[in-house]
Amino acid sequence: MPRIYVWKELRPNGVPYVRKHVTTLERLGEFPMHFNLGPNRVGWMADEVDAWVEQRVRNRRIVSTPATAEIPQFPRPRASRTEDPADARCTAEIARMLAQEAARRGITTIELIRQIIDTHDGAARTTRRRSAAEPALNT
Repeated sequence: MPRIYVWKELRPNGVPYVRKHVTTLERLGEFPMHFNLGPNRVGWMADEVDAWVEQRVRNRRIVSTPATAEIPQFPRPRASRTEDPADARCTAEIARMLAQEAARRGITTIELIRQIIDTHDGAARTTRRRSAAEPALNT
């Protein structure tokens, strides 16, 4: 009989995230999808969650090996102007720095970029809330 994890069982079995982050990972296809057990209860297949945790451990070991960080290849931007060699050098330098920082943190380059975007989005939301709370100038 298949084993099912409910929310309370995820953390003890290696998933250290809050509900919102698990939902985000599910939406991105980076975590097993939940299914409804009842009107107000969801569950995850235990073998899928366990496989996800094991994959994270394997990725950690691969990323943390010294001097194996591969510089990601970014697609060339579509531009109507002629290509400038300085732009290509700048892009390669940024990619190299991202790969080094990701290796230093023990995560993939994509995960680092997502963290940067999430941090930026959080700062933008904070700024929007502050400006919304300020009184209008013409009152």
